[in-house]
Amino acid sequence: MKKNFLVTTSLDQINKKNNLYFLGYHCISDKNLKKKDYKNILSDKTNFKNILKNYWLINKVSNDLLKLVSNRLNAIHDNKFDNKYWRVILFPWICSYTTICLNRWQTVEKFKKRFKKKYFSYRYIPDKETFITDHVDFINKSKTDLFNNELFIKIFEYQNLKNVLFLKKNIENDEKIKKNLDNVNFKKSISSISNKIMLFFNRIYFDKIWFPKKDFIKICIKNFQFPTKNINTLYLHNKNKEYDFAQREILDFKIADDKNFKNFLLENIKNYIPLSYLENFQSFRKQLKIYAKKRLIFSMSWFWWDDNFKIFLAESFLKGSKLINGLHGAGIHSKYSENYSYFKDLSHKIFSWSKKNIDRKKSVYLSPTLPVIEKKRLKSSNKLLINYYEPSKFLFKITLDTGLEEMR
Repeated sequence: MKKNFLVTTSLDQINKKNNLYFLGYHCISDKNLKKKDYKNILSDKTNFKNILKNYWLINKVSNDLLKLVSNRLNAIHDNKFDNKYWRVILFPWICSYTTICLNRWQTVEKFKKRFKKKYFSYRYIPDKETFITDHVDFINKSKTDLFNNELFIKIFEYQNLKNVLFLKKNIENDEKIKKNLDNVNFKKSISSISNKIMLFFNRIYFDKIWFPKKDFIKICIKNFQFPTKNINTLYLHNKNKEYDFAQREILDFKIADDKNFKNFLLENIKNYIPLSYLENFQSFRKQLKIYAKKRLIFSMSWFWWDDNFKIFLAESFLKGSKLINGLHGAGIHSKYSENYSYFKDLSHKIFSWSKKNIDRKKSVYLSPTLPVIEKKRLKSSNKLLINYYEPSKFLFKITLDTGLEEMR
């Protein structure tokens, strides 16, 4: 008699002797399977209305979590920082955490509605334990099968679903996680040391901004500024590489009976919050706060992912610094930013390439085309470069910043 096997991720070894049921297209990996084998698969299809509904839900839940978690972090680190300080550092990761968990939560909700039989599946036990170091590492791990197998099972068990039996199965943790930093060579090390020294003197902080070298030097000289851009300046080694479980128990939000999505996030946040906000936070803050002073800080929206920079930025705000931020993109900006009002709230001024959906008081419009000084250096060419972007099989962010909703 055939058994009903639930495929949670592409880790599962498919046995065609079983009746196969798939949690989504992220499970597909076996090339031997034919189209008919995927007849019992949950669809990832949605519509703009549902995406927008999730967009506002993520915003609300993330802000609620920020207040609760900030208070616990103040208790853990023996600080009294206000919500604005923790928003700079913590809000981007909380948004990612909420978005990822909501997508997996809704997948399980679809399963409950469509699949009513009894199933068995596998809970994969890695041969070695891994720990989440920072926001970038969290995102990279969230794209792996092992991470998502664990997360799906946590949701199944939290919702107390009795029709799925999970059998333990050992597995080697050989999934390659992309490093969040380039190899630090000798040249970069020397550059980082010199940039750190100059940070004490420069009244303008230029972050990882691409700009014509000669023109950048001219701007720095004009403003009595050492010509430095801080590529690896704020890179710090992780002092602690494992979780302090006793410390994480303070983040244990014990919820009584209401098994809703927000409470699931609160009960599990101690398992997923990175080392950079807990075990390594005090060490990082001590090393970064010495560079904080009142200055102008030029950056771009990439720092959404950079925990070290966000700690430096929060400390700099305490000293009276102002942020000048540049947006990505070339003239197509949605009114629904995946970063919500985060950059708008933090920035004194924002460089924008679009005249639509911007804050007129804060935004400074710049053309997305190359400036005249750069056009003179270009040679004419008939070649066209096309870059392809392959999306992750696991959703890790809500994409509503392309302006496509205006073209419906």
